[in-house]
Amino acid sequence: MSSNEHKIITLNRAQYEYSLIKPHTATCIWGRGTGKTTGPGVEHCLSCILEMPRSNGAIVGATFSQLLTRTLPPLVAQWEAMGFVRDVHFFIGRKPLKKFKFPKAYTTPIDPKYYISWYNGSGIYLVSQDRPGSSNGISVDWYYGDEAKFLKLKKLDDEFLPSIRGNRQHFEGNPKYQGGLFTSDMPTTKEGMWLLANEKKMDVKLVALIRKIALQVMYLQGEIPKLNTTKQRLAQIDILKLNKMLRELRGKTFYYSEFSSYDNIEVLGEATLRRWKRDMSPMAYQTSVLNQRLNTGGLDFYPMLEPDKHYYSMNDNSFLDAMGYDFSQAANINWKHDADVNKSKALDIACDYGGSINTIVVAQEHLGQGKYRELRFLNCFYRTHPGLIQDVVQLFCNYYDTYPTKVVNFYYDHTAKAAYANITSTYKDSVEEAFRKYGWRVNSVYIGQTPRQSDRYELWNNILKGDGYSDPLPRFNRNNCHWLITSMENAKIKETNKGVGKDKGDEHKEVDQRSTTHFSDAADTILVAKMANLMIGSTEVSEPVFMGR
Repeated sequence: MSSNEHKIITLNRAQYEYSLIKPHTATCIWGRGTGKTTGPGVEHCLSCILEMPRSNGAIVGATFSQLLTRTLPPLVAQWEAMGFVRDVHFFIGRKPLKKFKFPKAYTTPIDPKYYISWYNGSGIYLVSQDRPGSSNGISVDWYYGDEAKFLKLKKLDDEFLPSIRGNRQHFEGNPKYQGGLFTSDMPTTKEGMWLLANEKKMDVKLVALIRKIALQVMYLQGEIPKLNTTKQRLAQIDILKLNKMLRELRGKTFYYSEFSSYDNIEVLGEATLRRWKRDMSPMAYQTSVLNQRLNTGGLDFYPMLEPDKHYYSMNDNSFLDAMGYDFSQAANINWKHDADVNKSKALDIACDYGGSINTIVVAQEHLGQGKYRELRFLNCFYRTHPGLIQDVVQLFCNYYDTYPTKVVNFYYDHTAKAAYANITSTYKDSVEEAFRKYGWRVNSVYIGQTPRQSDRYELWNNILKGDGYSDPLPRFNRNNCHWLITSMENAKIKETNKGVGKDKGDEHKEVDQRSTTHFSDAADTILVAKMANLMIGSTEVSEPVFMGR
């Protein structure tokens, strides 16, 4: 882009508010399509890069897959739309060409594999929480965390935030120095709730003062062409004073905002918002579009489920590294990216069936990272109405297409023996036939009548609080099992004449069926199959089949 060429960028209400405040640190919880990455994300990164030449920043993601498939593509596209050319103004994952004679940042990595080099010497580290040690030894001057609801707060506090240090002699006084930005849509699981607590950090009066001064600066800038030479000079002096004041105030500012998709209605259009309301489930519409917080009242059915103890990330990023930041290839992620699977063993599955949603939960037995045993929940798949269980099997088979041990242990209870309306084929038959169609061998294991909910409640919570030595410790892949985790965290109890029950009322309401108890019921089936001998009063359940027992 030539020096005299200007590009006009139109901001929506949410983006305009952020741009007006230009905070030192911010948390933006915005709905779908509000331009989180292309608005605050781009503005924050570029202002740090350009205002602090030879600085280092970091873009932080829960996984490298997230950075490669969802964060970097829109960032890079917007940089290029603004005139910055890849492999000319910035280089991703490789050293800049010598002919461009880029200056170096004050500290530069030996290996640029996870680094973006900019023409003015600034750089950006690509930090992912699923890559052990990716923030070790680095020193950064600013940061940006996209899809922050998936970031683990403890890892941020223990591993990443200490890396924001150094270069005070170069950048102290710059309002962006050691500043940061987190963007996300509304959190729906326990691990993301820390973001909402950031609202308390904002000084509302300070933000209001900055807004007032910034608007005054804009007013004076608009008035200057109308004034004579003397008054123009006086207005420019006032602008300099106000900008100096803004610079000092912004360097102390924490900003928090929540905006819905309707705040970008001019760009999205009414038709898009109407279509989302028509096609999306009420819960997804509530959190993703209206950006409203979930009402999570009630007692948990899985109260012993603890993110720090039971959730894990275990990815084989060499699969993504081989793609060399080719964003089009990175979209085709499969089981080879999962480092938690034993490819020489069969995969355990259980299903939940229905008209509104059909699901498959995938698990596998492991020794674990210590001496204890683990029952790892590896993945989950679903199709909503009008999708059938055969369609979910297809999703499974597509993901595990090249898996070398094409065998599934299919655990099912009496509900799988039900037939479709007007069709003699049962859900069990449909699952088996679909897997065989794709070349998989199916070991079907009938666990008997579905155990009482009170028995499942006791079983889960006794196992979850265990140490993994006497019984296998259930653990959940937080990246692949997002909807299973959401389902279990949202599952509530109800008191019945048979004891504690699982409240399944939402299964019959117009809510997002992914977040209701369907996935959790499938996980129940797998745990019962493995640990039936620990259940009290469930005499109809067959013998346990945990291979390590």
